[in-house]
Amino acid sequence: MLCQWNLKSCVAAAGMAMSMMAGSVAMAQPANDLCSGAIALTPGVAAMENNLTATSTGDGVNSTCQTNVKNGIWYSLSTGSGGGGPWQISTCTGTTTSHDTVLTVFAAGIDCSGINTAANILQCNDDIGPWCTGSNNASMTATLAASSTYLIRVQSWGGTTSQAITLLAQQLVPIGTCCNNTTGACTAIVSGSCPTGTTAASGTSCTPTSCPAVGICCNNTTGACSPLFSGSCATGTTAGSGTTCGTSSCPATATCCNDTTGACSTIFGGACATGTTQTGTGATCNPNPCPPSQACCNGTSCTIVLQSVGCGSGVSQGAGSTCSPNPCLAADECATTNLVATLGSQSSSNVGASTSFNITPGSLCPGIIASGTGGNNDVFWAFTAPATTSYTLNTCAANSFDTVLSVHGGCPATSANVLACNDDSSSTGNTPCAEGNLLSRIQTISLTAGQLYYIRVASYLTTTFGNYTLTIAYVDPSSVGSCCVGASCSLTDAGNCGGTFTAGGSCTPSPCAAPGGVCCRGATCTTTVTSSAACASSLISGQMAGAAFPTGASCNSGAISSAPCCYADYNKTGGISINDIFDFLSDWFAGSPFANVGGNGSAGALTVQNIFDFLNNWFAGGC
Repeated sequence: MLCQWNLKSCVAAAGMAMSMMAGSVAMAQPANDLCSGAIALTPGVAAMENNLTATSTGDGVNSTCQTNVKNGIWYSLSTGSGGGGPWQISTCTGTTTSHDTVLTVFAAGIDCSGINTAANILQCNDDIGPWCTGSNNASMTATLAASSTYLIRVQSWGGTTSQAITLLAQQLVPIGTCCNNTTGACTAIVSGSCPTGTTAASGTSCTPTSCPAVGICCNNTTGACSPLFSGSCATGTTAGSGTTCGTSSCPATATCCNDTTGACSTIFGGACATGTTQTGTGATCNPNPCPPSQACCNGTSCTIVLQSVGCGSGVSQGAGSTCSPNPCLAADECATTNLVATLGSQSSSNVGASTSFNITPGSLCPGIIASGTGGNNDVFWAFTAPATTSYTLNTCAANSFDTVLSVHGGCPATSANVLACNDDSSSTGNTPCAEGNLLSRIQTISLTAGQLYYIRVASYLTTTFGNYTLTIAYVDPSSVGSCCVGASCSLTDAGNCGGTFTAGGSCTPSPCAAPGGVCCRGATCTTTVTSSAACASSLISGQMAGAAFPTGASCNSGAISSAPCCYADYNKTGGISINDIFDFLSDWFAGSPFANVGGNGSAGALTVQNIFDFLNNWFAGGC
């Protein structure tokens, strides 16, 4: 009856009672408080929810755009078979808005087990996005895939009182397309107008593209083709025919040959640069249309010119020859020669060469009849004989001058180390050169395989310079073959072979039997293991004995010995050391067969004598 007389007291009591009731009754959380209870959205229909009683910050990783969040609730969105493309996802829909929200969309196909990985977040928005104005509601335009499901989380910003949420997800219909003025890329827009750097195109879809190129541009240096979508071709490029960069849109216009080196380059516009000449034989450098270059010797001076230009008063060193090292200098003396002779023919010249010496007239060099005619303006070739047999040498080629040819066993070349010599091929006992009697031929000379010889080409008179060709051959090629002496192979003929001769045989690969050997394991020796690899692999894991495989036909004789097996070097590492004693004793106590000094590594009982034998070897230090 108190309320009848004191209304203020009655109201206060009622409020207190309601407060006590509220405190004693727990308010229910929303069904989508956790990811597992995500509510399915209907595309184009706003979902309304109050997150006031949501208990978590969103049972997942923080959003990539905001960390100060609370009271997260969850939704799922299925796009359907036609749902690929841009979508509006927002917490503001017309006049219906939410409070300050944070919106997170996870990648397609991510389920609740994947929400704790930031990499699985597709897109995030905190404050005003493209679909909200005048508030801190979250919104975004997201490109989604068709026939896919996405998880969406809505949270309150940390300083905001959690309250009503309005969430809308709807597929956007493009209103037009924009073409990138540089790349021609097509982009569909769903609102507004085309951005700077793009041009509006006809149609609303980019499939097929609404952005055809208006032309092509060809780079004047490289010939590279690029499509043109607006404006005109840039500086350094030329407009080409057509609108696409097909295989022949930017054809080369010419090739240019360097007048000095003969190097080929392709041009795609304009004319050949100074110092180059247009070939007029095509527009590619493969194959090279330029004539080959050559080194020309004028005295000791070397220059590179095109063969088509010619050496003039100089002497050509042959197609493709170079001036580095200078062929006009190095061959002047045998000690500095850069000319290396092989079987067959090789050409050079003696232009600018000095005279090293004259061979003394007489029977040593048939045809030399007076002092001063025994070879002038000489050059030298280094020749390593490939086989021990008889050789023939000549300068019979038609382009050779009146030569004097000699072979020397050492350097510097002198009359004292001449091994064979000829001035005129028409000398007695020789076969004359068909190209001229004054050309030289050494009919036969025996040379030893692997030996270095110096071949001198000189002119008969001091005033003679020019080109020549030197030819070296076996006297009888059919008589040369492989000769095996033990495991050693050399090329020779049957008469010079002291072992097994195979006519026509080669030493590469070697036909000779590989050398035998013995297997040294710890303090033992055996001939039953026949290769180095097998010797190493026959060791026992965990034991200290090392392995070696010296060549030889038999094992050590006796227990105290060092050759071919060094028993004292038990571990076969670093020579004899104190570690060998420790390693031996370790294996001896382990019963290792390799500690049986002088044995063959076969299993068997060890004796104390083995220790004395090993120490005797070790102190002898004979390995």
